[in-house]
Amino acid sequence: TLGSFALYIIRRPGSFSESDVHLLQALANQAAIAIENARLFAEASAAGALRELDRVRTEFVARASHELRNPLASAKSLVETLLRPDLRLKPRDRMEFLEGINSACDRLAGIINDLLTVSRIEAGQMEMDLAAVPLEPAIMKAVGRFKYRDGASSFQVDIAAGVPPALADPGRLDDVLDNLLSNAVKYSPSLEPVTIGVRAGAGPWIEVSVADRGIGIPPSEHGKLFKRFSRVDTTEGRRVGGVGLGLFICKSYVEAMGGQIWASSVPGEGSTFSFRLPAAGPGDGPLTPAARDPGDEGVLQVGGEVGARVIIIDDEADMVKATRLNLEGAGFQVVTALDGRGGLAAIEAQSPDIIILDIVMPDADGLEIARGLRARPDTQNIPIVFLTARVQVSDELEGWRAGGDGYVSKPFSPSELTRVVASVLKRSPAARRQRRLRIIRRLERQLGRPQARP
Repeated sequence: TLGSFALYIIRRPGSFSESDVHLLQALANQAAIAIENARLFAEASAAGALRELDRVRTEFVARASHELRNPLASAKSLVETLLRPDLRLKPRDRMEFLEGINSACDRLAGIINDLLTVSRIEAGQMEMDLAAVPLEPAIMKAVGRFKYRDGASSFQVDIAAGVPPALADPGRLDDVLDNLLSNAVKYSPSLEPVTIGVRAGAGPWIEVSVADRGIGIPPSEHGKLFKRFSRVDTTEGRRVGGVGLGLFICKSYVEAMGGQIWASSVPGEGSTFSFRLPAAGPGDGPLTPAARDPGDEGVLQVGGEVGARVIIIDDEADMVKATRLNLEGAGFQVVTALDGRGGLAAIEAQSPDIIILDIVMPDADGLEIARGLRARPDTQNIPIVFLTARVQVSDELEGWRAGGDGYVSKPFSPSELTRVVASVLKRSPAARRQRRLRIIRRLERQLGRPQARP
């Protein structure tokens, strides 16, 4: 039974006539057919959507696998060449090989970061720190990151006079510019310039455009430019690497900052990607260091971090060795432990000034170690920096709640870790606690969870 009609005679006495009954039966039959057709259509649509989802997933897995294998293959071939004892490589060749390995690792990290960024966007875990951002220095900094790359195009920057600052998140704006410039460089013919323009748009808007003189985009491909996992299906598009996430991330960031993004292209003449952001108002001040990193105002200038004792607790021996050498090169005294038990013993014996702690180890949970240290009077004020491959917002929240004073995600740059360690050491215990609580509240807002109590 799909439903029923209930009818009443209210304007005349007597029962329904035979013709009334036939009419109602016809209506009921038509309703049943319509309902069944709607159900079948919904099932067919769902099945079609599942088939399309499966197709997109299969295509994405194949593309992502290809993009991950390329830098991995490059790094592995370079490493194996360096390890061959029968080859006598010149110092310049060795340096080029090492630079190639580093570049391949950066490409791998970039793909992984894009995948994680998309998961955060779809989970609604994206927070913007909006402030007045002058566009000229932001664009020149982005251009500078591309100028000295191999085969980089030249750049023409045209910024109209009197353009006010944009209301934007500086870090997200950097990501948008990097993605658009990277695409323009990839698709530009050798020696052809990439043009960046900035002007004040109609109303309180700032418009930025990035134009290349490449092969352009066919009109049939315009509709999927800003969709996730989508790539332009042309010979040139297939030649250029990528997973198909950059423009989706750009669109998400620009819209989260209150703007819009679009593209125009003429096949054979090039493409222009443009976005607009709100102009900053009188009350939109610049993003100060304190606003970016609450708690910096409580930095305690102790007698310098040089000579401070660091304990590294991590089960990845090669990474520990590299980290130790970098920290020692920066003037730190370093003690290492390859498991949780050894790390706790080292803490008891060495009285460290700061601890670098992995979260996932075979014999121990770094979060539990941190909570235990925070519960003891003799170790509760020792700074802890988590160094981990757990990179979701919820993971980071757990780290700060467990008593972390820094959170560095793998893969990482040793210079970045050294900077974080030095920065944490300069803060007083009270400033570290205050900063920890503020970061916990910010992460909880991103996840939509109740705020923690001090």
